[in-house]
Amino acid sequence: MPHIVTDKCQRCRFTDCVTACPVACFHGDEQMLYIDNAQCVDCCACVHIVGRRGPAQAKFTNKELRELGELSNCATEVAAVDLQLQAPCLAELEDKSNFTAAKNVEILQGWVAHRATATDKRIVFHFLASPLGLAGNGRLESITLEKNRLSGPPFGQSSHGTGYCVELRCGLLFRSIGYRGRPLPGVPFDESKGVFPNDAGRIGDKPGLYAAGWIKRGPSGIIGTNRADAVATVQTLMADLAILEPGPEPGTEGLCAALARSGARVVDYADWLRIDAEEQRRGAVKDKPREKITRVSDMLAVLGS
Repeated sequence: MPHIVTDKCQRCRFTDCVTACPVACFHGDEQMLYIDNAQCVDCCACVHIVGRRGPAQAKFTNKELRELGELSNCATEVAAVDLQLQAPCLAELEDKSNFTAAKNVEILQGWVAHRATATDKRIVFHFLASPLGLAGNGRLESITLEKNRLSGPPFGQSSHGTGYCVELRCGLLFRSIGYRGRPLPGVPFDESKGVFPNDAGRIGDKPGLYAAGWIKRGPSGIIGTNRADAVATVQTLMADLAILEPGPEPGTEGLCAALARSGARVVDYADWLRIDAEEQRRGAVKDKPREKITRVSDMLAVLGS
């Protein structure tokens, strides 16, 4: 979050914060100025995006990253020091098959000179940092980050903590820890990429088994990417219809029987409505639309099972 204090604190010695957070806002009837971290008031003017490795390893698509820089009344910022790349990273970017990463770094380099105006919100990128701890009094107020360094060969680099830590003010935290597909018995699997190797969605060399989404292409893209991806897989399936071998069609009854054999606790639509109502009830207590129940065990507890 930004550094904010009231007008009476303008003579604070932390004048560097003015350059770091040049956004003016209002808290109640009082105008706030971005000066002192110790007096910070949560105004939701900044979003910090933190990556444990460097910009050359970031898994944005070019479209995703570029669109962040096109948001109205919002400045995208990254420190030049975070874009200083070592030899293994430069070797990765020189690989012709790694053009997406190279373009991402080019986009980020174009944001080094960005500075927010008095009315802008900010998106600030931090690379080579890992979360160590969260702190706050009854709610999240700050996160401690440890600066990292990279080691290893090109395309095999891993991050390691340096012991140097910084504290970042924040009131809301989202984690995006990545995705890796898991194999299924008897299905071809690419261990290095974590996907089912496929040709336009068709898995293997025999029609009848198909994939879509991240298990097909890896964790990348936006919602629209998944739609186009699924359409391509369905087109492949439709092209294969004439040569697909007919098989049993157990339908819903077969699915229910399989679940019963496995001892699975089935949550039906009526159960979902009960969970939905409980989330809304918990949210109303805190003056919010809902309080999400994030653990399966807690959801089942709501259902009394």
